[in-house]
Amino acid sequence: MSSRAITKEVVSPDEMKPLRQGRGESRMLVRPDSNESGLTVNLVTVRGGSEPGPYHYHAGAATFYLVLDGRVRFIVDGRVIDAEAQEGCFMEKGVPHATHNFSEEDATILLTFDHSTEGDFIEVPLPDPKVYDLAWKAG
Repeated sequence: MSSRAITKEVVSPDEMKPLRQGRGESRMLVRPDSNESGLTVNLVTVRGGSEPGPYHYHAGAATFYLVLDGRVRFIVDGRVIDAEAQEGCFMEKGVPHATHNFSEEDATILLTFDHSTEGDFIEVPLPDPKVYDLAWKAG
């Protein structure tokens, strides 16, 4: 058993941050500077019917999304993946991805990174914008 301290971070609602394109908000539950591994955990709400998020990657962090409620569509390295409550999607660092809540109901996601993503959000062009556009509209 480790002798390292276990800490509990309390996050107040005024620390909620808007998502890009006004698609919802994110609340950081575990800060990367609060633990040795740099783990980051966010609770994210994506508004129903909002615009798709930007296609991007994180050069220094692997990413895991767990859908807590609602439905989310991911495009990961050009592939379409639909997820509902209790389903998730993992991306190694450097793998481009985007998310979209294509339903009318809000979706709640637990989003984790294995390292801080401060300044590590790199937008990239879609490999095939036509497929991307059809994927978002297919919901």
